[in-house]
Amino acid sequence: MTANLGHNTSPHALDLLANDAKHGLEMVSKGEGQTIEGWIIYGAALNEGRSMFPSDEQFGQWVISSGVYQLGTDEIRREDRAAAMWAAANQTEFEDAKKLSGARTVRGIHAKHLEHQRFQDEIKRSLEPAARYGRNKNEQNNRDEGVIPFEWPTKKRENIIDLEGRDPQEFNRALHYVADFEEAAKELERQRHDQILPTLNDKERQRMRAAINRIDAVTDKIATRI
Repeated sequence: MTANLGHNTSPHALDLLANDAKHGLEMVSKGEGQTIEGWIIYGAALNEGRSMFPSDEQFGQWVISSGVYQLGTDEIRREDRAAAMWAAANQTEFEDAKKLSGARTVRGIHAKHLEHQRFQDEIKRSLEPAARYGRNKNEQNNRDEGVIPFEWPTKKRENIIDLEGRDPQEFNRALHYVADFEEAAKELERQRHDQILPTLNDKERQRMRAAINRIDAVTDKIATRI
């Protein structure tokens, strides 16, 4: 897939990028401490590859034809690909979101980043009436002095977040806490358990049992307090 490329682009350059992307995916497949770094390498290669195509459609065709759309035998989800590309292009924001969210996957960190952005946008929108009141009050004072004619707004904005009497930080913390569990539940539900479990070796089954014990300990603690 080399048609309609930029004038400085060569098939060789695309091959090198595909190799970089595959190397990143190999690191992801090894798991443990290499997963996040692998996704970032993968995302960086895709970002550079995207810059060489005039359209998303042609870029998508290259992703498929170069074989960088699969992790093992499973197709990489669009959310994972988008998260990897975002993390590679915005490493400062990625590190900040990683620290704030506590998420352990690139997709989870990206999801928390987007959620935090939406929350901040809602906070800004909720504060707009007060800010507008302050501006209007200043304009009213100027009008009293014969400076600027002013007309008071008649429509009140309704989309204000109900903090339910809680401190904003407490509200934000609770929001992320619940969302983390919902995301974890969704992630577990997405897995192809019936296909994957029979393929695990002894070491992997041991790791799974240990992880399940940790999950049980956490959920038991929570279940007694809600």
